[in-house]
Amino acid sequence: MPERDSVTAEDSDSDTFGQTDSSNGEIEFLNELSKSEVIRNHLNLINGEIEKFLGTGSGEPKILYETAAYLLRAGGKRLRSLLVVLSCEAVGGNANKSIPFAIATEFAQTASLIHDDVIDEDPLRRGVQSTHEKFGQKMAILAGDLLIAQAIRMIGKHATPEILLEVADGGIRMCEGEAADMLMQADNPDVMTKDSYLNMIEKKTVSFIRTATNMGASVGGGTPLQCGALKDYGENLGYAFQIRDDILNIISSKEITGKSVHSDLLSQRCSYALVHALDACSEDQRIKCLKLLSQGDTAYALELIHKTNAIPHAIELAREYVSKAKKSLVGHNFSNEALLMMIADFVLQRLH
Repeated sequence: MPERDSVTAEDSDSDTFGQTDSSNGEIEFLNELSKSEVIRNHLNLINGEIEKFLGTGSGEPKILYETAAYLLRAGGKRLRSLLVVLSCEAVGGNANKSIPFAIATEFAQTASLIHDDVIDEDPLRRGVQSTHEKFGQKMAILAGDLLIAQAIRMIGKHATPEILLEVADGGIRMCEGEAADMLMQADNPDVMTKDSYLNMIEKKTVSFIRTATNMGASVGGGTPLQCGALKDYGENLGYAFQIRDDILNIISSKEITGKSVHSDLLSQRCSYALVHALDACSEDQRIKCLKLLSQGDTAYALELIHKTNAIPHAIELAREYVSKAKKSLVGHNFSNEALLMMIADFVLQRLH
């Protein structure tokens, strides 16, 4: 294998490594996002419908339904369900028509998080104990399965066969991506590459966000060109979202994100920052880094990420994807183009 360039002697700026954006600027942006009456109303509607379903959709044994409701009631960004509603409205559709699909999206997403935390053995999610920590692994797995079944039933009541197939395909790709993520380990160095990483997140994260925007546009009666544009928007947004997630896992704190930090490195999971560092360092450094990670030692990996300016590189790549997402919206007469642009900025600047 050819020798890689050595790590540069010049370290990246410590502020850049420890903090990706101006905190004051980010707080101001999030405040602006929350000022949008449309977004606020949609989030209230989504949360209200979730709570209504949880109040009337219980069965036996009660502990199963309590477990399934636990993480849903812990909050969350509701990004994917919000994108379903906004994409429906963008093409002139009625928001109320998209709500069952938005709720189903939230249920499926929550199920994936429950199962993901079991796999990664993460103790925190959304600022609370992860579901398996509170209710045990077996009940958590069953609760995730229940949420998936409820999502399928909800979509099945309202969807065309085409939409149902697309949702199923998105779910399949998400499972494939999670499996690929599990296989991208430090003791399997050949797959710790940028290409493998981007292919993995396309399945694990991008496909589901792309499905959300395309589903909303389809439910709203969008033209093929409009649906295609919103699908492209969701795809690029998905890449930016996951890369930003990787960044936060390295530079943030559990008090801010509400979940474990450095968990990707501790579990030897791949991230863009890590594969960039591995690509930029020498072969000896790469071997040493992967060996230490396989032994549970993250210090050297963090040092390489710092010295190779991996965080600024990751930020720039996420910014490029957000720019592509915003460009895909132009020229299609979307009624809420400005809001969709704002959501794209939120994905890039979010703190958690």
